[in-house]
Amino acid sequence: MKCTHCGTELQDGTPVCPKCGERLTEDRKPEQSKGKTLDMPERNPFHKRIAKTIIILVIVAVAAVAFVLYGLPAIQNQLNPPANSVTLHVNSSSSASDPADAGAGSKDANTPTDEAAQAAKESSSMDVISAKDITLSPSLNGKSVKVSFSKESGALNYRVAYRASDAKGWSYQWTGGDTSTTVTGLKNGAAYEFRIAAYTVQDGKWVRAQYSDSRCAWLASTKVKLSAGKRSFTATAATLKDAASYELIYSTSQSGLASGKTAAIKGTKTTVKGLKSGKTYYVKIRPVRAIDGVSCPGVYGGTYKVKVK
Repeated sequence: MKCTHCGTELQDGTPVCPKCGERLTEDRKPEQSKGKTLDMPERNPFHKRIAKTIIILVIVAVAAVAFVLYGLPAIQNQLNPPANSVTLHVNSSSSASDPADAGAGSKDANTPTDEAAQAAKESSSMDVISAKDITLSPSLNGKSVKVSFSKESGALNYRVAYRASDAKGWSYQWTGGDTSTTVTGLKNGAAYEFRIAAYTVQDGKWVRAQYSDSRCAWLASTKVKLSAGKRSFTATAATLKDAASYELIYSTSQSGLASGKTAAIKGTKTTVKGLKSGKTYYVKIRPVRAIDGVSCPGVYGGTYKVKVK
C-alpha cells in the first residue's frame, strides 16, 4: 500500500506513515483498496487451446478403443463368417419357417393355438402319415392308449385326434414334436379311433398335412383256457360281448411275447400245432371287434403258460 499523502510505499495495515506522519484511517486507505476489485489476470489463450486439444484427443482415443473392441469384430464376422456357421437360403413358398413368425397363432415355439390349428390349411408339400405306421398300445387297465407313429420330415408338431366310436366330435392332443404320446382319461370297455396330422409353419402361417386314416383300439380284454396236446395246445377264449373274434400271441419265453407269433381264433376256440415237444409256451389273448367293417383290436390281458406234450 501507499501513503495517501506522500506516496511512500508502506506495508499493509500500517496506521501512520513514518515519513510524513499522515494517519492512515479506514476511510483513507490507499486508492487501490477503496471499493475497487482487483482484476484477475486473464487465462493465457495458449493454455485454452491446449485444454481443448487434450479433450478432443481423449474423445478420439475412447472412440478408437470402442471401435477396435466391438465394431471391428462385427465387421470381420460379416466379411468372414466363422467356419462352423451355416447360411441357409430358404424358399419360403414351400419350406418351414420359424414358428415364432406365426405370431399370435402360436401357444409356444412348436404349438399353434386351437384357433390356428383349426384354421390351418392342408399343405400338399407335407406327407400324410400312413395308418399302417401307427401303433396303438392300450393299457391293461383300459383307461389309456399309447399312440406311436413314424416321423415326418419338416414337421414341428403332431396333432392326435381321437374319439369314442359312437361319438361325433373329436378331441385333440399335441405330441410336442415327439412321435409318440399317451392319451389318458379314456373309458374302459369303449372303442376309440385315432388319426394323426403333422403341423408346421409356412409363409408365417400354420399349415398341416392331411389327417391319416383312422386306427381303432378297443379297451376291453378277456381270459383264455389252455390245454396241452401232442406238440400243440388248444386255446379257448372266454366269451366277450361284441367280440367278433380273438387273437393269440405266443412264445417260448415271456420276454419274447413282444415279437411272438400270432394265431387268429374264429369263434372262441383254436388249436395251435407244430410246437416243440416238452416246451413251455407263454400265451396272451385279446378280443377283436368289428366296427363299420373295420377291425378294432382289444387289450392283451394277462400272461398264461402251457407245457406241450
